[in-house]
Amino acid sequence: MRIIFTPFRQYLRISLLIAFCLLFSSLTMAEPLRFQTGKSAFDKGDFAAAFKVFHLLVQQQPGDPELDFLLGRSAFAIGDFETAIFAFERVLIAQPEADRVRLELGRSYFEIGDLESARSSFNRVLANRPPLSVQQNIERYLQLISKAAQQHNLSGSLTLGISYDNNAHASPVDEQIQTVIGTVTLNGNGATPQQDLISQNSLQLNHLYRSHPKKVGWLSSLLLYNSLYATEENLNLNLFGLSSGPLWQQGKRQTKLQLNFNLLTLDEERYLSIAGLSAKHSWQFSKILTAAISGQVARLNYAADGRDANQYRLEFKQSWRLSQGRFMVAIGLEENRAKLEEYACLRKLLSLRYERPLPWRLTGSLAVRLQASDYDEQILLFGRARKDRLRELSLGLSRPLWKKPDGNGQVQAQLLGTLSKTNSNIDLYEYDKQVLNFALSYLF
Repeated sequence: MRIIFTPFRQYLRISLLIAFCLLFSSLTMAEPLRFQTGKSAFDKGDFAAAFKVFHLLVQQQPGDPELDFLLGRSAFAIGDFETAIFAFERVLIAQPEADRVRLELGRSYFEIGDLESARSSFNRVLANRPPLSVQQNIERYLQLISKAAQQHNLSGSLTLGISYDNNAHASPVDEQIQTVIGTVTLNGNGATPQQDLISQNSLQLNHLYRSHPKKVGWLSSLLLYNSLYATEENLNLNLFGLSSGPLWQQGKRQTKLQLNFNLLTLDEERYLSIAGLSAKHSWQFSKILTAAISGQVARLNYAADGRDANQYRLEFKQSWRLSQGRFMVAIGLEENRAKLEEYACLRKLLSLRYERPLPWRLTGSLAVRLQASDYDEQILLFGRARKDRLRELSLGLSRPLWKKPDGNGQVQAQLLGTLSKTNSNIDLYEYDKQVLNFALSYLF
């Protein structure tokens, strides 16, 4: 029997040896192949795919500085700054003099709001006299850190503009409207569309007090706005707005709570005052995706007290930073509970906006806004409850004209054209409007 099975045993041993060699060979070849896959994805800018590969390789080959560095770079690119910090710190344990890695570590600390750690990393790199371009990059970060560390920060904008409006009164499409008593012909300034030139000016001031950088603060804002009509002076409008409240920031998340007051005058007489409370929470998921949700409760007091109302508003916004520009979407719901139910309504809002850089330092924008308003009770004169549908299209161009060397101020020009069309089941509220606006703004 032993003579019969001896060749079989030898054959089995040889087969197992060959299989082991093939397996070992495939394993040794798999790691370089996987590394090349990750490196290729990284070089192409597919950082999400590169992150998955390098994260797996780091687990299989702990302590490899090159793998940790590429993992950190990929994690930073997709907005996972905590993973990037851990990866860069592991590299520095093995290579404490790697300034390039320490620079990336400083950038990661800056992104999560740990300004002191970021400052320490940047200063250590500066002490080794890096190339001029790196020094300039670090100086920009240090300026931002110093500004963020200040207890008092003032920012804002001053805007001077002029607009052409082909329907200043939002007059109906047809001066003859249908009512329960028959056809009525409108007369007066608002009966037919009137074109006008409007001077529009605004001043926005924001003051932020921080007790601890990027953690807790108190934000106050002041808004002054007026629009002066060349012909239709009874439409001259002035707005005074004031808001104030606490602000909390933790990493890439921010929560803001504000008390608001606005006073609107029309033809130098009080038209509307608004007092309310608003809250907003925003967060940055990655360098590509940000989102925010906000809510507001307000009391609206009109000069004509029958329109006085409690207003409730909820809005969700999302923004994507694309390879060529930025896309934003906002969805909102607003309820006005008015004293007279014919003014009470539920309003639904949707807006889309796309911005893209263009040649000659221009930025182009395309925006669409849709709004549906459904009122609660019928208007006796028309025998039905009002239902409006607004469609609005905007096209814009903007360009910076001047910028301070330290980046703390710039002058910007903007040209914006807007087409509006409102359809309504009541003729009086159906109108078309075209507005062209040119503005110069100083941002600081």
